[in-house]
Amino acid sequence: MKDNVFKMKENDLIGYINRLQSWRIKVDFLKDQIDKLAKLKDFPIFCIAAFLLKTQIIEFELKEMFISLDLEVAIKLRISNSDLTREIRDPSEFDNKTLGQIITCFCEYNGIVTVKLKKQLHELNSLRNKFTHHIFDAKTETKSLTDDAEKGLTMANDILDQLSILSLKLKEKWEQGAK
Repeated sequence: MKDNVFKMKENDLIGYINRLQSWRIKVDFLKDQIDKLAKLKDFPIFCIAAFLLKTQIIEFELKEMFISLDLEVAIKLRISNSDLTREIRDPSEFDNKTLGQIITCFCEYNGIVTVKLKKQLHELNSLRNKFTHHIFDAKTETKSLTDDAEKGLTMANDILDQLSILSLKLKEKWEQGAK
């Protein structure tokens, strides 16, 4: 029975993979446009906007990674002949969650997600919250906003690189397992 459930989940993944391919094209286009926006250093608002948009992309990248991470756990459970099972969640289940809630769920994948990535995600979320809740405060100076946005962009780019590496590692594991 366990194999039938697993096969059903595999069949459900075909539709997901097709959606993911078209979604990836759109996200790559948006990333390119945001990178161009961030390079306009003469206009601090563009750096701030680019930072906030990059954090939004990270949120969506994390949501999409849950299916890969759940599948990884499900495969490990199956290989170990465990009676435990893992539900493979659809990214839409996270649509009404905040970035902080998504990060908390993501960081539960011990042994798959690095400590460095977990720490950076929490730092990025704190910086994003500072922007979204205090950008127009009278006490917030423009120079500090610009400095924080540049710091956040650097952090966001590093996080996106780490997520890409994690995604490739998971893909390689699946390809090796399929042989």
